[in-house]
Amino acid sequence: MLLSLLPYLLGGLALTLLIGPLVSYWRDRKGLRSFPSPSFAGFSSIWRIWHNLHHNHYWAVHMAHKKFGTHVRIAPNHVSIVDPQASYDIYGHGANMMKEGFYDAAAGAHRNLTDARDKYEHQRKRKMLAHVFAQKTIVGLEPVLLEVLDTFVAAVDAHVQSGESMNIRLYFNYFTIDLLGMILFSKRMGCVTRGNDLVDAETKEGVVYKTPFLKSLLNSFVLNIPLAMEPSILPITKLLSRPLPHFKDGENYENIIYHHTKQRLQKGTSKNDIFTRLLQDSKGN
Repeated sequence: MLLSLLPYLLGGLALTLLIGPLVSYWRDRKGLRSFPSPSFAGFSSIWRIWHNLHHNHYWAVHMAHKKFGTHVRIAPNHVSIVDPQASYDIYGHGANMMKEGFYDAAAGAHRNLTDARDKYEHQRKRKMLAHVFAQKTIVGLEPVLLEVLDTFVAAVDAHVQSGESMNIRLYFNYFTIDLLGMILFSKRMGCVTRGNDLVDAETKEGVVYKTPFLKSLLNSFVLNIPLAMEPSILPITKLLSRPLPHFKDGENYENIIYHHTKQRLQKGTSKNDIFTRLLQDSKGN
């Protein structure tokens, strides 16, 4: 059934990506054509997607600003701004701007603080979780940070003494995984000690396996970010992207979180970590 519909899906996708943006560009309901844009970025998100897939999106946008100034149209419905005042106008307390559809790509059934687009929903969730990041909580986690830091320093010293080279960038990532494992789940991931990022993951059927944390996380972004750059056709592009290996990496990352959340829930509120604060409100309820 799906294979028979594939030509129609591809045709609809091509129509949406090519003809739809051209019509929208010339109608210009929002007056965005007054902003300069590099190449064909003004009428197609393919410009952004292309540069993102080649890992130089940040540089392409930077060079566009150097050429065109503070306001550059980098997609049909996206103006990039490098004026300092923009942070207040767009993100300030009184700004009434909804988050862009970009955040729909990675959103699950229940929105979190990152992908909640509605401002009032975001404020409600933020108020519920404010106590999690209170000063008292953060200071209480300082011994955990020092413990993980000691492990990191010991690993550096071991490499120095043995004369073995060390990829410090990777070890900073291992340090971050170990630290987050401790402060969130009270779980010793052991990445710095082992010198790798293989961690446990679990399917919904209960199958536990090992998977690389960094590859699972980063490759899910490699897929999600280009999809998010054209949010209007997410139902189609998500369907077409399922056969890609990056989709499997995204599932692996979800299974990492699922496994450690499942394990941590069994421990209840007995640990001094962020997860305990997630299970309780500011009054301990």
